[in-house]
Amino acid sequence: ADSLEFHGERIRLLDIDAPDSQQTCARPDGTEWRCGQEAVLKLADWIGQRTVTCEAGRKDRYGRWLANCMSGGEDIARWLASRGWAVPYRNCKCETIREASESAKSLQRGMWAGTFVMPWVWRELGPES
Repeated sequence: ADSLEFHGERIRLLDIDAPDSQQTCARPDGTEWRCGQEAVLKLADWIGQRTVTCEAGRKDRYGRWLANCMSGGEDIARWLASRGWAVPYRNCKCETIREASESAKSLQRGMWAGTFVMPWVWRELGPES
């Protein structure tokens, strides 16, 4: 959910890290669910047919544009963080994203409704862990 694709160009949203589409989270009762897949679906539903605009500056090591993107007058990264579908990127100086994520955590929204491994840790451990 932290990457978008337009006309074959991949765009990586700045300041957030969302679960990989294969990543699972645990509900309070311990059952696992595919939170990464749900994050993607929630974002797609929210954007719907609205226009997305992005301001990109450079590409990352994977060839994706790094960008701030908006839809419906709202920052997409902040929207994801406020709904609990993304967390602030490790060392970002992104106060609005941090505040949105803290709010989602206190309200137990999205991934915060149960337990999860931070996306960067999940990728380091690998999907088989």
